Amino acid sequence: MTMTAIIAGVGFFAFMLVIRALTRSDVPPNLLVPISFVYFGALFGICFMVLRYGSKLNKAELPSERVLDTGDLDPPAYLRPAVNTAQLEEARDFGIGSVTDRTTRTLDEVTIERR
Repeated sequence: MTMTAIIAGVGFFAFMLVIRALTRSDVPPNLLVPISFVYFGALFGICFMVLRYGSKLNKAELPSERVLDTGDLDPPAYLRPAVNTAQLEEARDFGIGSVTDRTTRTLDEVTIERR
């Protein structure tokens, strides 16, 4: 049996138990129809999602089965750097700089007086 058939069977059996409990608890009969539609809609949605998830699992390939064919591809193009990193020039524009440049005090030793 598939998982969806088991879910549908258990769901239908549970529906019978729900209807039995509702009829014994004096629920008006006109409410049983909307409750049934909602219940079967939820059961159908659950079965649909299980089937959809299962179909994706069957179509998935294992990573070891994938073969990458690179015969038709051109080799990657490499860019020649314009400047060697050892020959980089100094930055010309330093910008505004930090707010704390030349404004913070050094940690001077402050004497503490005891009274």
